[in-house]
Amino acid sequence: MMLLKIKFFRYLLTIVRFIFFNFLYKFKFAKFDKKLVKKGTVERNHKSLKSLRDCYSGERSSFFLKNKDKNLNGRQNKKILLVGPRNEGEIFNFIANGFAQKNIDAIDLFSYSKKIRVFDMHNIHKLKKKYDLIYFGFILNYSKNITEVLLRAMLILKAKGFIGISNEYDNIPLMSKDKKKFIYQE
Repeated sequence: MMLLKIKFFRYLLTIVRFIFFNFLYKFKFAKFDKKLVKKGTVERNHKSLKSLRDCYSGERSSFFLKNKDKNLNGRQNKKILLVGPRNEGEIFNFIANGFAQKNIDAIDLFSYSKKIRVFDMHNIHKLKKKYDLIYFGFILNYSKNITEVLLRAMLILKAKGFIGISNEYDNIPLMSKDKKKFIYQE
């Protein structure tokens, strides 16, 4: 959909859907191990989501999506897992950047949307599919064991797949499937 390329349209669509689906379905929360998730994670993100101002266009993932890496070629056919999108804005941003909606899965600790499965990223290895790209968008800092999350993610990564990470606070490595290649991105 061409309209999704417009940041304001994605923002508006996400907010309208949030209000509508929150009214119909209410929030659902995943069960999670408090020893693995940093204290206040769900509360902070739930409060931020309800503020109707934070990240509703999915724009935070844009710098990653503008990457000209050959691994992002053939976007229509890539199987994508978005980890921690908080709302549908990030899903819409991936669609706007050429990925097929039918090939995008999303997980988060809570959701109001049927497009986002309520699931703890610490159990990512239990997902049944294999992915070409697993994208962690500003989410890894909520884990007390980032290395374990990334190693578990590699179990559901296709042979030529890759893990993308956007982060605000720490320099977290991007790992290749063979665990020999580390790329750091600010």
